[in-house]
Amino acid sequence: MDLDPEELKRDLSFSQADIDTAMYEQASLSAHYGVLAAQAQQAVSRSKVRLKTIVARVSKEMRANYAIKGTKITENQLNNEVAADSRVAAVEMEVVNAQYDADMARSAFEAFKQRRDMLVQISKTRLEEYRGELRTVVTDNVNDLKQRALDIAKGDK
Repeated sequence: MDLDPEELKRDLSFSQADIDTAMYEQASLSAHYGVLAAQAQQAVSRSKVRLKTIVARVSKEMRANYAIKGTKITENQLNNEVAADSRVAAVEMEVVNAQYDADMARSAFEAFKQRRDMLVQISKTRLEEYRGELRTVVTDNVNDLKQRALDIAKGDK
């Protein structure tokens, strides 16, 4: 799995001018990157199983070869030889690469949680600003009505 950092950056970014679109897209983008994170973690698990399988197979082959030759080998020597086998090394690299992809995908998913929190905070701030503006308008209207009532009471129209 290759997570494109530029695509992630585009998906994470939003403009306060178009916050509604960002809020509408949040759930689907978060779900998308959550699925990618789960798939990447599954790839790690599969590669680890593959590593155990290849280690067992190589170990069995090496034991058989030493038995045919009549050579005695310690468990530690066998483990070192198995670890040095190119087949084992190749699968170990698969595990490392899969873990890297999983870490990247998990970070992307976590970034969408932070994005959600930012969207919520911006929405709350906007709501408070709107309420403040509305209060100001209502207060101004009430003050205007009071003044007109006083003017009418005094006889001014």
